[in-house]
Amino acid sequence: MTEDPALLLQITELLRDRAVDKYRRDLAEEAGLRGERDEIDRLRAAARLSSGGVDARQLTGSDTLWQGWLLQRRGDLNTGMAMARAKQAHSIQRARDAFAKDAATRSLQDRAQAKRRAERLAREERMLEDLARLASQREP
Repeated sequence: MTEDPALLLQITELLRDRAVDKYRRDLAEEAGLRGERDEIDRLRAAARLSSGGVDARQLTGSDTLWQGWLLQRRGDLNTGMAMARAKQAHSIQRARDAFAKDAATRSLQDRAQAKRRAERLAREERMLEDLARLASQREP
């Protein structure tokens, strides 16, 4: 590790920020995939509603191909979303660990600072007592 507490604190902050950014990217990835899947669902619903009778797409079979492609793409998106959720589970744990390390580092630094402050105050108090003793010895 490092002997410099300020440097250690900077490192833990950086690691925490990177872990949180990774988690946010994983969330955004899933949201993008979910948005595309929802759009496919809207397209399929609109196609079902608009097909009151047989049209050219259905006669040529392109409607069936298009619906098949939409279903295939939807399946791919669901797989991608599952993978994104798995990455989220991993990245949220890393972010939690990074937050814990940062909090522990801050706590250690705060304790060390409080200890130094207490030592400084004790030194100053001893110096004042010594000065008071010297002053009382000088007075006739």
